[in-house]
Amino acid sequence: MNTQITRSAGIATGIGYYMVGNGYKGSTKELDDKVVEIADRLTKLYGKNVEIRFNSDRESGGGFIKDDNFSCKIGVGARLASSEFISLTREEKIAFPMENYDKLPKDLILYHVVLDESIRKTGVGTDDDFNSIEEALEFLKENTDLLALQEYLSKI
Repeated sequence: MNTQITRSAGIATGIGYYMVGNGYKGSTKELDDKVVEIADRLTKLYGKNVEIRFNSDRESGGGFIKDDNFSCKIGVGARLASSEFISLTREEKIAFPMENYDKLPKDLILYHVVLDESIRKTGVGTDDDFNSIEEALEFLKENTDLLALQEYLSKI
């Protein structure tokens, strides 16, 4: 089967003309290149079509296995982040004035896993950030319920 990687122009919310996921391309070449790499690796791993989506601010996006729904059950996301903010303690982050967050330099890319609970092993959360695509994909592989995954993939 030939797999395809497509870019999303966004999804209509039904609220006026408001669209989500309509960033189309990353705000930096590095971020865009990393998301394209994610999409390529997901097509090779699962043998299915993958959709690339970016949020409207284009500072975060990811590759998602394309299905007949919203294509948000399996994927890996990437986002621009500030090493200065990441290095703060939990208490410092809570006290940090959010109006200053956008002033911080976004000097690194962090990754996260999107894995629907219907396909995820019981008791596993997906709130962690990862420093590399490899780490995120490894987490995805280790924490997927294989039977549920096979059933999901067979339907798309």
